[in-house]
Amino acid sequence: DHLPSFQQIRESITEGKGGLCYSMNVFMGELLRALGYKISFGLATIHEVLDCHVTIFVHDLEHQGDIWNVDVGSGYILPTPV
Repeated sequence: DHLPSFQQIRESITEGKGGLCYSMNVFMGELLRALGYKISFGLATIHEVLDCHVTIFVHDLEHQGDIWNVDVGSGYILPTPV
């Protein structure tokens, strides 16, 4: 299992350590869920490394059935939005 526990995430965030996708995106996803958004997590492939990245999907944000990708924990620089 790649995902840290919520306790580990909380400690990283509150101690100012931050993190990458397994901490930041899971924290942001749970924050969005607590704020009432319908979210799910997905795995992504980066630079041909299969399922090495966790990302957030926000469902039904503007219209029923739409899916938005939210990612606050990528360590890779993306010069343009995807």
